[in-house]
Amino acid sequence: MSKIKSILLNESYISDELIDQIQEDCKYYFDRNGRPLHSYPVYRGIYPPIKTIETKKPRKDRTPIDTPKEIHKKLDELFKKEFGWKARSEGVFVTGSRSQAGMYGDPHIVLPIGKFKYVWSPSIPDLTVYLERDVHVLMRIHGKEEIIMEPEEYNKILKNTVNKYKSTDFENAILSRNEIIIKCDRYYLINENFLDIKYRDLFW
Repeated sequence: MSKIKSILLNESYISDELIDQIQEDCKYYFDRNGRPLHSYPVYRGIYPPIKTIETKKPRKDRTPIDTPKEIHKKLDELFKKEFGWKARSEGVFVTGSRSQAGMYGDPHIVLPIGKFKYVWSPSIPDLTVYLERDVHVLMRIHGKEEIIMEPEEYNKILKNTVNKYKSTDFENAILSRNEIIIKCDRYYLINENFLDIKYRDLFW
């Protein structure tokens, strides 16, 4: 049994021991954040919500909900070439914006465990929305995204789009409130209502 599960079996609220464990496991995240004890959180919208706190292992073969498979595959190729990993398939999608996360479900706090990689764009809040509204590669038809141009046209646009991403400056990635894609082995997913009020300054 993992230490975190052992702690949770005996606690109905967040405890000093649990906070110490989270800070130990997520030290790399807090250091990247720029505020080890007073960090801004990143959120992920999920439904149904979890009750307290869980550890999650990201999928390595995520399939898109809205993005057409051809676009998804090409973006993975481009992210792999530029950053060394398939951001669209292997990533955990988070944002510094609670309201944006809420568009996809109940907002939960995400804390990557151990070292992690990330990409984000200062100019693209949400990649799927950008491809639809700003560069017109996609169009939402009957509630589903569809490609409205030929591959030779959209491939150039996708390459230019990935060039707008960076893998540094995590603190400003959070403050931008744009979409951040994180690659990690595991992460904590926390229902923010689970945080006892005296500990909330550790995450805000």
